[in-house]
Amino acid sequence: MHFQTQKKHRVMADLIDVITYGPISTTSIVTSRRKHPLDPILKSFLIFGIDIEEKEVTGNFTKILYKVWSVIVILFYHYYLISDLAWYIRRSAQENAIAESTSVWASIITFDLLLLRKKQLKKTVRFVYLETMKLTEKERKRFEKIVVIVCCIVWVYVCIFVTQHGAFKHRESYGEFHTTTLLHMAYKKLNDPMRTIVAKFDKCMESFFIQGLMTLAMALYLLLCLNARLWFKNFQEHFENHECLKLDSNALDIRYFTSSYEILAKNVHILDDGFSQIVASWLLMILVTLCVRIISVLNPVTVTTNQMLTVIILTFARAITTLIGTSFIGDSVYNESLTAISLLFKLRRTDSMVWKSTNFYEIQLALTRYSFNPTQLTVWKFARLNRGFLMTCLGMMTTYIIIAIQLYPNAMKGLESLS
Repeated sequence: MHFQTQKKHRVMADLIDVITYGPISTTSIVTSRRKHPLDPILKSFLIFGIDIEEKEVTGNFTKILYKVWSVIVILFYHYYLISDLAWYIRRSAQENAIAESTSVWASIITFDLLLLRKKQLKKTVRFVYLETMKLTEKERKRFEKIVVIVCCIVWVYVCIFVTQHGAFKHRESYGEFHTTTLLHMAYKKLNDPMRTIVAKFDKCMESFFIQGLMTLAMALYLLLCLNARLWFKNFQEHFENHECLKLDSNALDIRYFTSSYEILAKNVHILDDGFSQIVASWLLMILVTLCVRIISVLNPVTVTTNQMLTVIILTFARAITTLIGTSFIGDSVYNESLTAISLLFKLRRTDSMVWKSTNFYEIQLALTRYSFNPTQLTVWKFARLNRGFLMTCLGMMTTYIIIAIQLYPNAMKGLESLS
């Protein structure tokens, strides 16, 4: 029995050595049953019916319950989408309605794309585990601490967003709600106190699932990008003084270096495939919400309540964090990958050694491949996430806000009243 266990550990070690650029010790394999560094975030996704790693749910009975819950959540989200669209058939569009609907649509798009891209997400999450295990104990604990802090911030944000529906005065007309549910059928038969309770509970549940999922998905993407940055930093430390990059060494092996780099680059592209469309939907939501909310505040006809101001502050805080975070972290991933591939420039031909033509062509091939297919995170494969993209977004949003104010008479009146 002991021999079989040792053999199993050796097989696992050989497998991990193949799919990563460096060996992981058997002691690390033994401790591979320890929690995933993203464990708080991954467990939080179970509430929304998404098991990314597909290891969180164990036991036959638990799996059945989870599948039933997943189906309920899927129906729940898409019913919100249908009922939200139906609201505009019965009523005319308003600024606040459009702003809330944009969040609903973006959250449902995020939910559907997470399910469709689950295969890519699963690969990325597994690779994150392997790469995190290769970090030093100090760096690993630091990253795990960041994950816990981010997860706590997410749930504090969600709790604030949910409780503000119960804290502020309920709007008496149920028709003013921008998303209706099946509770609408029984709503009118209730007395006034029960109507208020049911309506507040309805809005709290909607905020929990709509705002909670989108905020959690944003946090997961930022953490995955931050971890991808650590991949290349650890790669540089591993190869900086490695025998395979020493010209006077018989172990000079450019192919080992480039193949190891390709493993990291490939996993960055897998991460980008899983999230590029989701990030595009977030940016579109931020643009529309920003324009609509500003017009709503400037419109003298619209009553600006404390609840509206709370929602605007929470929404803008998340939007700014996401926009700045994705741009800066995405740019850092690109810069770290560029620094990693630049280790090839340290190789110099000398008269005291014979420079093989194969080494030259392998270096040229690696640099050419990188120049045509850089390691980067994108917005739907159209634009690279970097500081320049952040400035482009800010300029675009400012332009559209000015155009929207000029084309909307009530917003112009509100702006003139401020001056």
